[in-house]
Amino acid sequence: MSSVTDYTPDATNDSNNPYLGDLKETLLAADRPVQWLVIADDDPAMLRALQVALHGETAATLKKSWDLPIERDNHLRTSIEWSLQNSSIKNVLLVGHSEAIGAACQSVLAKSPSEGPRLNLQQDAHPNASPLLDRINRNNARQQAAMRSYAEQFGLFAKIPTVKQRAASGDLTLYGLYYRAESGVFLAYDVIENRYRPLMES
Repeated sequence: MSSVTDYTPDATNDSNNPYLGDLKETLLAADRPVQWLVIADDDPAMLRALQVALHGETAATLKKSWDLPIERDNHLRTSIEWSLQNSSIKNVLLVGHSEAIGAACQSVLAKSPSEGPRLNLQQDAHPNASPLLDRINRNNARQQAAMRSYAEQFGLFAKIPTVKQRAASGDLTLYGLYYRAESGVFLAYDVIENRYRPLMES
């Protein structure tokens, strides 16, 4: 079973923690209390879109590589704990990414590589049909795995002790977004129903 409660003694040491130095600098340099912590991939286009969306809000961004899952990223968990205990953050936004095919996603893909929609056409419909459909189906499987991996990572994130405690007491609100890099569109992740939906629904 994955654990999110194990910490190494040097995790809060700035020189050892790749997140903490920039995070401390942002919080200390802010001219008013920081209300949002954004945890997202280092994708410039996505980060610009998030910056526009959060215009007028005070936010600190923690750029997370999804190559390392939350349950194994001791520095990330420690940085989140530290920021919540030493700031006025009331909202945390965890942003997934469709191209974040790291260890967590590879693990999900290995467990269920055949899940998700598949295209099936007559193989003789076109001489290149089979390789083309194979690539499409592999891409669909990869995208489905990335979305399932994000949902799993969100669940582990919500179990980080300070996050869990603050959320339960109503002092912290958790938000989930998933970025489709191929279209530049964000989907909202509904943790209660475990589903993705457009940010604006009719």
